[in-house]
This record gives sequence, structure tokens and C-alpha cells, in this order.
Amino acid sequence: MPDLLSHMAAGYLLLAKIKSRAWFIVFLIGTCLPDLVTRPFYIIFPKLFWIVMPAHTPAGLFLLCLGLSGFFAARQRNRVFITLFAGCMLHLFLDLLQKHAHGGYVLLFPFSWDIFEFGLFYSEKSTDFLPLWLLLAGIIISRIKRKYKLNEN
Repeated sequence: MPDLLSHMAAGYLLLAKIKSRAWFIVFLIGTCLPDLVTRPFYIIFPKLFWIVMPAHTPAGLFLLCLGLSGFFAARQRNRVFITLFAGCMLHLFLDLLQKHAHGGYVLLFPFSWDIFEFGLFYSEKSTDFLPLWLLLAGIIISRIKRKYKLNEN
């Protein structure tokens, strides 16, 4: 859960000034989507790891976002797809910053099984950054609210 909060806080920091709340929420859902469609399955059923792992790759997320966008009205599908996929790509970028004791991310799946990561910090240390993400998000929220309150008068 803290890792999802980190992904959402980073998404919030990136798009804090977006005016459309609906598209902002779609983007934030995209920042959580890779973990939501993989982690519950391979945590409960560890043998499913290699079956659900493709859903945590750009190709898998492309197909997932494409499929999910099909549930929206025809005139919104492209924007839903782009917004969801952008959130997913932010998620993957943040994941690439992590270092794992073994493994990593298979970015070029299904074309390559090579593992890649930048390895700046261990994955369990991402929760150490959560207070910073939340503090920055809080500062930005308060500044935006203050700005809009001043503009309303």
C-alpha cells in the first residue's frame, strides 16, 4: 500500500495543476494499475508470477489500457487510453529507479527477457520517501487551493 501511495503522490506532483478532476483521476488510476493487476495474484498464488508478470511491462500495459478504454464512450476512448497509459508509464519509470536483490523489470517483453533497472535504491526503501512525497503533495495542494481561492474573489 505505501508503494501505491508513492506512485499516486508522484502522479499528483506531476499533474497537480490539471483542471479536469476526471482526467486527473484516470491518470492516478493508471499510476496504480500495474501493481493492482499483478501483485494480488502473485502474492496469493506465487506460482502465477510468470503468468501475470507481462501485465507489468509496457506491452502488457498497452494492451490492458487499450482494453479498459473500450469500456468508455467512443469519443473518450483515445483520451482515456492515453491518460491511463501515461499513468502506467510513470509507474514503470518510478519502478525502474529501484534495485532488487534478484530480478528486475522486463521492459522489452515479449521481444526480450533481459532485465533492466537503474538501481538507485532498494524496493522496500520506497516507503522511506513516502513522507517526502506526501509533504510535497500537501504543499502543492495548499498552494493551488490558495491560488484558486484568490482568483475567485
